Amino acid sequence: MDPTLHIETPPKSLQALLEGRRGETLSLPSAACEALEIAQDPECRPQHLACVISRDPMLAADTLALANSPVFAGGKTLTSLHRAITRLGIRQCKNLIIASSTAGMMKRLPIEQIWVRELLLRHSFATATVAVYLGEFLDLGFDGEEFTAGLLHDLGRLIFALVDPDRFQLADPLNFQESQQTLQREREIFQTDHCHLGAWFANRQRLPHALTESILFHHTPSSECNHQKLVAITSAADHLANHLQRSGESMSYDPEGNLGIKMLEEVVNRPLLESFTEITEPILERTQADLEVSCKDLCESDSRCSE
Repeated sequence: MDPTLHIETPPKSLQALLEGRRGETLSLPSAACEALEIAQDPECRPQHLACVISRDPMLAADTLALANSPVFAGGKTLTSLHRAITRLGIRQCKNLIIASSTAGMMKRLPIEQIWVRELLLRHSFATATVAVYLGEFLDLGFDGEEFTAGLLHDLGRLIFALVDPDRFQLADPLNFQESQQTLQREREIFQTDHCHLGAWFANRQRLPHALTESILFHHTPSSECNHQKLVAITSAADHLANHLQRSGESMSYDPEGNLGIKMLEEVVNRPLLESFTEITEPILERTQADLEVSCKDLCESDSRCSE
């Protein structure tokens, strides 16, 4: 565990439930772990990285599906892993490896209520997509890590739903009216909340500390941490995605209460709120359109690999 972060260890009863589901793909594939190690090397070659990813057909298919999603492809279809890595760059592909392997893990988890899994996965993709567009519109200088952080931010909720679906429904009505009351209700039922549970799991998977922090602090972006900008954009994107999930439309969004955008102003030391208010509607419109394509492509990549 990252010694610089205070992450609560889940109660033993919850760990026991999680341990009982170990055989159900609740881990990153070995190819993803190896690929991440290779991608850390400044001398990393695209051919070598592509070779490692290609050893896991599901990881390869998911990586290509994400690389071809509207938020990354820019209208140009990528037909090979080597070309995808060359075009996107090693740093971007490192984020795609984490994103694709985690998305694959999430969508294959045998949650009893399939609609719960699909709803949480859709929200994760919405947050990830909003984060990318928000970073572009506000020129925040991210390079794919904001997409991965958005995708992973609610990992703890998915784990709750997997290991204890009955109590999860009591703790989280999935109305996307998230507040401190949501976290308090989780604590009353599980003795922890989805932020700490997700961060604890991310640490066990040896994910980058920046992603662990974005999971841990996405409801409290003003918390002192080492990756404040990534935490803040994840929080801001989550707030926007919650609106889209509740209303199903891009209008009538109220930025009041978006703690992430307020924190971003402090981090980048320039006014953002006025520009943010102007761009929320087009961002939500693009996200809504992209969701249909991205989720469909990932589901098709999964079914092709299962044949």
